[in-house]
Amino acid sequence: MARFIYVVDRSRPDLQERLSADYAGQDVQVVRNRREGERRQGTQARASEQRRGDRRRQRALDEELRTEGYFISAGSDSVMIIVP
Repeated sequence: MARFIYVVDRSRPDLQERLSADYAGQDVQVVRNRREGERRQGTQARASEQRRGDRRRQRALDEELRTEGYFISAGSDSVMIIVP
């Protein structure tokens, strides 16, 4: 697993190509965002604290995609890193 994963907005293939070239040979993976709409499909209730945190994090990631064209995840931890 790559140390860092850049998730690039699907409308920015140019950015995906550039980042892939910039980080070629390094422990970085560049992927296009594949999310479409709401991921939750089940009817199973979740704890409200967990649900709120998930939504907040999702909104932050979506905002990062809109403004910067990408967000960075630290490997499989799914921790957002904001790069100025």
